[in-house]
Amino acid sequence: MRPAAERCLFFADYMVWCWAWIICCEEGEDHGRVPVIGAGDRRVADSFTDFVKAHVADSMSVC
Repeated sequence: MRPAAERCLFFADYMVWCWAWIICCEEGEDHGRVPVIGAGDRRVADSFTDFVKAHVADSMSVC
């Protein structure tokens, strides 16, 4: 999954730039999905809600 950068919202962890994620804002099958960047660029959640739930339960699960 590699959506166009201008159609994504990038965000990073609050302490250091260890991990970064994007939310795909582009219409299509990847809309709303959250991949991690720099760790093989893999999807970690199907929505931001799922990302937050996973991060709260086990922060390393989204890395």
